[in-house]
Amino acid sequence: MVDYGEGHMDREEWRGLTVRTCDGSAVGVVMGVFEDGPLAGRLRVHGEHATVRHKTGPRDGTAVFAIPRRAVAHRHQDSLVLATTLGTVRGKWLMHVLQPS
Repeated sequence: MVDYGEGHMDREEWRGLTVRTCDGSAVGVVMGVFEDGPLAGRLRVHGEHATVRHKTGPRDGTAVFAIPRRAVAHRHQDSLVLATTLGTVRGKWLMHVLQPS
């Protein structure tokens, strides 16, 4: 994978880019970078939360992902493309779901 780490792009350049999987599925939009704690340096990505088959838990809201920069395979126009599937992204990097107020 190509390293699009801090040396390649300024933190502000990530903001607003759409994150997609290798098959083109949209994960969400980069809102910024986690500044401190165990997620420091990871991309903070907000996307639509959709339950797949679960009957419990939130039905709607904003999914918040903490995606490591090293997971970015390449940039294509205004998108960052990950070399993984949507299921893997949800399973590995979904941190929580923000409920609408």
